[in-house]
Amino acid sequence: ISGNTSLRYLSLQKNHLGDAGKGFGAGVRAVARALEINTTLQELDLISNQIYSPGAKIILQALGKNTSLLKLHTCSKSSRTSI
Repeated sequence: ISGNTSLRYLSLQKNHLGDAGKGFGAGVRAVARALEINTTLQELDLISNQIYSPGAKIILQALGKNTSLLKLHTCSKSSRTSI
């Protein structure tokens, strides 16, 4: 998604991007790097990826550099913070 110039919506639901043991995995880092660069994606669905606070912080930092994303879909399935 980093170099894509036409994609507006991307669903990454249930892709195991997170790691319940660490709170984030390589998938979270890849999404964050892509969000920092992408200028056309407007909606991203990360529901049910076991991304906890550490991974969420990485994604939020990337969103600080993103100028196009309007909607980020997340879901909490436990008492811990999860997206």
